[in-house]
Amino acid sequence: MTDRKAAALLAAAVILAATFRFSGLGFYNDDYALLAALARGSFTTEFAGLFYTRPLDIPFFSGLFAAFGTTPWPYHLLSRLLDLAVAWLFYRWLRGEGADAPTALLAALFTALYPNHDAARCWPSGLVAQGGLTGTLFALVLFRTGRRAAGSVVFLAAMLFYEAPSLLFAAVPFAAWLREKDFKKA
Repeated sequence: MTDRKAAALLAAAVILAATFRFSGLGFYNDDYALLAALARGSFTTEFAGLFYTRPLDIPFFSGLFAAFGTTPWPYHLLSRLLDLAVAWLFYRWLRGEGADAPTALLAALFTALYPNHDAARCWPSGLVAQGGLTGTLFALVLFRTGRRAAGSVVFLAAMLFYEAPSLLFAAVPFAAWLREKDFKKA
């Protein structure tokens, strides 16, 4: 399977899932407090406790609100685009680590579509989790392709955006160990 076919299949899966699962969604739970604080201009003071470890969230949410206001669909569209970016970057990273195309594609599809992370995908306030995961995977791809300085900058930005996905970096030595073990068998 070519990368172009894999990208098309991933895009089709994300779009199809969005059509059935996310059409007609509005705002939920945390979004109301977030949007109200942005509308009042008190975002940084009301959510100050979150930003000492996530300083990039301030310009991110402020920029989203300036661009989209209180219209839900652009937030959900951005979320779907991040789903697609995560799936593609995960596919590229797995291929770079030596996974065959069908295995990498299946893993990427599962990453894009598994139901347990629907909450983060439904709420604009959850976009930081997807953004952090996208940045972390992009950094892994950059490191894998030898662009270490760029990978370091992207990884730092991802950490300052949302720190949880940074644990994926623990997968790098594990993947190297598995690859080495596999080569020793051959």
